[in-house]
Amino acid sequence: MTDQRALRSKLWPTLALALAAVAPSSARAGGIPEPGLIFFGRVWNEGVLVTQGALSITLTPQGGGEPISASTTLAQLFDRQGESYSYSAYFRMESRIAGSLSTGVIELPTSGSVTYRGQLTVNGNLIQLPSGKDTTIVTPDSRGRVLRVDFNIGPYPPGDGNGDGEVTPGDTQLLLEALLDPAIMSSLIDQQLEAFDANCDGQLTPIDAQWIFEAFLGQRTLQRCTTPSRLIVGAGAEAVDPDLTLRVGTVEGQAGGTITVPIFIENADAVGPFSLLFVHTYALEYEGLQIEGTFLEDWYAAMAREQLPPGRTKIVAIPGSAAPIQGDGVMVNVVLRVNPSARGRIPMLLMDLIDGVAGATTVPGTAFLGNAAPDWTLYR
Repeated sequence: MTDQRALRSKLWPTLALALAAVAPSSARAGGIPEPGLIFFGRVWNEGVLVTQGALSITLTPQGGGEPISASTTLAQLFDRQGESYSYSAYFRMESRIAGSLSTGVIELPTSGSVTYRGQLTVNGNLIQLPSGKDTTIVTPDSRGRVLRVDFNIGPYPPGDGNGDGEVTPGDTQLLLEALLDPAIMSSLIDQQLEAFDANCDGQLTPIDAQWIFEAFLGQRTLQRCTTPSRLIVGAGAEAVDPDLTLRVGTVEGQAGGTITVPIFIENADAVGPFSLLFVHTYALEYEGLQIEGTFLEDWYAAMAREQLPPGRTKIVAIPGSAAPIQGDGVMVNVVLRVNPSARGRIPMLLMDLIDGVAGATTVPGTAFLGNAAPDWTLYR
């Protein structure tokens, strides 16, 4: 549930009547009344804004306590710029005094924070919210806070994996992060996974992220998959260019320092979105990608993350509107930190080649590691 405090002044005049419908005209004295929480947003059904029905939001303290609910009706609401929204709901808030609070209010904490799990129903039907949208945090600064929550009550539109009702670069970013992080991937709900399968091949790979980005640019129209199948993460396509070669460079380094390892590409013929696994050793820790002067310099996204167990770095990249890779050169540089105890000859290789580099011939590289210079000096 994203904090949208800056939108409060824009939305308040238009939403005032709607809030009056859900805020009680009088409340039993309990604590000190405070400006409450305002929730607003858009409700979508297959890309169509929903403006009729009954909406209920229930917030339950994660540390234990009674649930607090607010109900309203869906309606077409407008802000000052003419943007349309589906609902607004108001939660009363109080500061505790002499141990007393009114019933059905959120307590404003005096310090720290309280996490609430949110649950939404529309016309009595429970809505499953994606991870990250289903919690809100209340702090001493939460007086009059405005939070926006957009969600779908039916299947997500193709490509709209974050469920905000439209295809944006945020969908591309979320899919790339999920491809890198199994924890993020496992947190996605079924509607998100189905929306992310942009090319309807039953797999989630970097090509889907590229297609979603092209749909955002208006270069591609995505269709709903007609025969949903069990989705496979990262299976990738078969090799289409047997001459394509990926080669890991050979470098030297010192214990406690960093090394920059080039990954070369040879005989590339329009290589597009890809992912791969760069395998080194637990003695080398991933620090970052260096793309300046490489083929990926102008690409829309090049991301990497160390996997578990340590010693493996997954790289995903999509060109966006940039040109695919053509010819020979450095595809990307990987910066690694050398463990202080590391020394000797360490092999480095590539595995799990997906999409644009699938089936390429791989040539391993080597890191030759010596000892760091001692931190003392001998004097005559």
